[in-house]
Amino acid sequence: MSDEQKIKSLEDRLKKARAGMEPDDVEPKSSAMGLAMKLGVELVVGVVVGAFIGYHIDGALDTKPFAMIILSVLGFGSGIRNVIKTATEMNKDAE
Repeated sequence: MSDEQKIKSLEDRLKKARAGMEPDDVEPKSSAMGLAMKLGVELVVGVVVGAFIGYHIDGALDTKPFAMIILSVLGFGSGIRNVIKTATEMNKDAE
């Protein structure tokens, strides 16, 4: 068997193997615990990032604690917005 025939044979076997391995158009379902963690993390991250940025702005402008409070509230609002958006998307996917 020549090298060209061996390569052709290998290519044919690879094509057959790859055809059997192609995934269907099925997305894996997330667990309820994973989804709940995602929503919780999105809410907490908004508040933490807002407080962090506000703290550093307060330090730079010597306006303690106003920027931290304002940006924490904005972060909370952003977190709520993200949770509502994610919950709406999850609800659409469930239908």
